[in-house]
Amino acid sequence: MILLLAWLAGASPEAQIRGGDLDAWEDWDDWDDDYDTAAVPEPGLALSPEQRFRDVPLPTGLRTDPDRTYVFESASLQLAQLGYTTRHRKGELAQFFISECPAAGWELKNVLQTDIMELHFEKPGRELVVKLEDRGFFRGRQVTIRYTPQQGQ
Repeated sequence: MILLLAWLAGASPEAQIRGGDLDAWEDWDDWDDDYDTAAVPEPGLALSPEQRFRDVPLPTGLRTDPDRTYVFESASLQLAQLGYTTRHRKGELAQFFISECPAAGWELKNVLQTDIMELHFEKPGRELVVKLEDRGFFRGRQVTIRYTPQQGQ
């Protein structure tokens, strides 16, 4: 026991970890200062080449749910509810729409977050509501997009 205490007293935890050679590791305390995690951006969801409407960005990895999808288009009116399922996380999906919709001319007006997340976007004459809902571990997420004329138009 005395030998163990003597050994522990004579060597710092850093020296014990490094095999006792503190001089070889002069800058141990700031070894990670040169590693910049911000320089490696988190990859976001990619923009899908298949878009139902030109100004409604969709990420890759969405599967259309025909039971929750309807589209009406005429010469003067477009409205739709687009239903999708995906394995992407709600946070990834929200970040995708928050990042990509402004590039398509949409302005984020508000976010409602409970167990369901709703992102409300507007542009002149149009409204876009993106609803993200968790369906459980095995069923993934449900994405519902409402694309309508702006109220009062």
